[in-house]
Amino acid sequence: WTIDDPVEMKRLLDLGVDGIMTDRLEVLKNVMLENSSWHAN
Repeated sequence: WTIDDPVEMKRLLDLGVDGIMTDRLEVLKNVMLENSSWHAN
């Protein structure tokens, strides 16, 4: 499935998923930044 809803992205991150497929990369990045899940190299 493709996850494009930020609320669903956050829910999945909170569940500890290993990956999220999305068409909205900037939205996912922002959700991950807010969730302290974004780890840039």
